[in-house]
Amino acid sequence: MQLKVELKRGYTPSQHGELPQLFDLTGLGDFEMVQALRISGDMDASTMVEMTGDFERLAAGNDDVQLDMSLVTFIDSSGIGGLVFLFKRLHAQARRLRLTGVRGQPRHLMTQLRLTVLFEEGASQAA
Repeated sequence: MQLKVELKRGYTPSQHGELPQLFDLTGLGDFEMVQALRISGDMDASTMVEMTGDFERLAAGNDDVQLDMSLVTFIDSSGIGGLVFLFKRLHAQARRLRLTGVRGQPRHLMTQLRLTVLFEEGASQAA
């Protein structure tokens, strides 16, 4: 399965978990900047080679990062390693990584590894 990545940059209300709006809401209240990335397919060793550059660019930015993983069907140790890499890089800069839509095998594995702290509140809990 081919990995598909869509990157969007925008503003999102800090109290809500939806993907960012594609217009500037600066100055309209409690908003934060976020880079949103939608991933589909498998996050395994072969696809993480492709994702490494994307994760490095996200880590080098200035915004919080939100990954929509609702279309990710499988994740292995390479995918977990990529998420941990991104989390640590963002955390060192006082930035946040949020995962939304995590379900199925990826949710099960991340729960076993106690990575649920990364899940956005209200994200899909379907197994």
